[in-house]
Amino acid sequence: MDDLERQVKRFQQRYKVFSQQQQTFTQALDRARTDAFQKTAVVRSINQIEGWLEHAVHSATDRRILTLFVDLCRDLDRFRQQVERHNMVRDQLDRNPGLRNSLAKWRTLCNIHNDCANLRVTFPHGEVNHLSCDEARNYFGGVVSLIPVVLDTIYEVMENITAPRLSSTQRSNASQRNPSRQHSGRPGPPAQVDSTMDERHTRFAPEVHQIPIEPKAPKQSAYYGTEMEDLLKDMEKMKWAAARKPWKP
Repeated sequence: MDDLERQVKRFQQRYKVFSQQQQTFTQALDRARTDAFQKTAVVRSINQIEGWLEHAVHSATDRRILTLFVDLCRDLDRFRQQVERHNMVRDQLDRNPGLRNSLAKWRTLCNIHNDCANLRVTFPHGEVNHLSCDEARNYFGGVVSLIPVVLDTIYEVMENITAPRLSSTQRSNASQRNPSRQHSGRPGPPAQVDSTMDERHTRFAPEVHQIPIEPKAPKQSAYYGTEMEDLLKDMEKMKWAAARKPWKP
């Protein structure tokens, strides 16, 4: 199982390198359509790209990026065959319908004659959103979404493989932790609380006395009740008025 996970990580790295050249890939497809006299043709299958690569592509840059895409699709299909031959997968195919459906979807997507024109990858992927205009989305949206959808399907296959193994491991761990417990569906007896422990902790607990707090009287000015107090209040109002910004109509 570890070797399969390592190969999935390698495919992630390879696709990351390819996705950084998405604009080069779509431009190469556009030039290949033009040279093949199929300017308005929608890119539908891997076999169609292989035909352009063999007969209509003359630029070294276009040949390199299209070859990178075709090789990645072929390797993904070979990896599917390797997964199907794995002993753990063969043991679970009969009793795991989710695994069978994911493998069938993977097989269909990697078929070189499969029509992927209507395929669209969704969030969190943004390959379709990176295309330049609506025309490019209509022509290249399917082929750009092919490899991300295949990788998501591979993740589903790996989850379906590991889920039964995790559940059996959890059941064995639970039986080891409680070997003599019978699962009757009824709750067990309540746990007994040692009263001596509570008495020991409360016997030497210090008594807490609440000390009343008297409210403090407000501090009065030394000039309280005199004319000086009124004068000080008028001076404070004058300072506040002077600090205010003048009103502008």
